[in-house]
Amino acid sequence: MTDNAYTNADVLRMETEVLQELEFDLNFPTCYSFMETYLKDIESNDDPTRMYTQFLLDRALLELPMQRYLPSILAAGALVAAWRRMNRFQPYI
Repeated sequence: MTDNAYTNADVLRMETEVLQELEFDLNFPTCYSFMETYLKDIESNDDPTRMYTQFLLDRALLELPMQRYLPSILAAGALVAAWRRMNRFQPYI
């Protein structure tokens, strides 16, 4: 496309410069980032629920069959399970 005007190394170097200049954060979302987002969205400051949700997510990371689920699904499921365990679950009607 550029008639070999640039090498692969030139393209990679320029991509790195652009990303650094734009301050891109290329981290992928984890269960914990989704959990934090969900807790912020529902305006929950309940530490016991947060800690139990984190415990459930830690346990999910240790179980190989749980790796097939998306991090967003794991975080939502752990949060609902924690709410139910803490008797704070109020389903939407």
